Amino acid sequence: MFKTNSHHYGLEAEEIARQHFIKKGFQVLARRYKTPYGELDLILEKNLNLIFLEVKARRRAYSLESIISNKQIARNLAASEYFLAENPCYSNHSCSLELLVIAGKKIVEQRGLL
Repeated sequence: MFKTNSHHYGLEAEEIARQHFIKKGFQVLARRYKTPYGELDLILEKNLNLIFLEVKARRRAYSLESIISNKQIARNLAASEYFLAENPCYSNHSCSLELLVIAGKKIVEQRGLL
């Protein structure tokens, strides 16, 4: 698989995730939010709740252990803390760091990372 195909597949998965959360009433605060610690795929808000979402796209069956490493979780946590420091208006929100796995064009799993 060529990198450009993987890149486009990842972007398509992020769009599927974005639409899924919009249908659930979430507001998208940021897409591909870049920080010195890494990038957050989506930042979502609803009713004083923030979700920092990592989207993983897979074409077929997968092993959860191969989806996201502890190092990547730590980077996403640091990036979410950076967002909160840069945006103190969200300091009263409850926050979660979550993983959304998409296989094909279907959401197959969503789980908290912490």
